[in-house]
Amino acid sequence: MPKSKNRKGHKEKSADRKKNILRIKAERKAQFTKWVKAQQEAQENVSQTPIWPPRI
Repeated sequence: MPKSKNRKGHKEKSADRKKNILRIKAERKAQFTKWVKAQQEAQENVSQTPIWPPRI
């Protein structure tokens, strides 16, 4: 495959990729923390409400 002469903007592309990766990581972390909080709230709600049928 011939080397492409269009090397202009390569650094910008890699920087954009890094920014995108960081943004995606941040979004995933936010989603995960939200999910963890939801799980904790669900646990608290379960402990407050009587469970039926009772687990043996």
